[in-house]
Amino acid sequence: MTSISTAFSIDVTGLSPGVNVFVWRVENNGCFYERNRTMYNDTVTSQAGLDDTVCTDYAYLSATDPAVIYPNQGVGYWTGYNGSIVDNTQPNTKVIDLPTGPSTFTCK
Repeated sequence: MTSISTAFSIDVTGLSPGVNVFVWRVENNGCFYERNRTMYNDTVTSQAGLDDTVCTDYAYLSATDPAVIYPNQGVGYWTGYNGSIVDNTQPNTKVIDLPTGPSTFTCK
């Protein structure tokens, strides 16, 4: 978001992931002084994919890699309550030994 404000205090929304730089500029009779304020937005959203129904004792999980959403913004991993996750650091890993009934896996 780029705009000019004369307020000394302002709410900012819509920050881009990573580094955001704001400049405070004071002008008086053609002279000015500037001061930068750097803010780092490290918010990353976990996207674990849609719920699925399978009729086997294995399944493939399908998350979005946070490095793809916003490059270098984090590392994702799976945690599970049922079954065995083959590689919990891969967004599209296989889960084996699923029991009959619901199983829950969380992408963090």
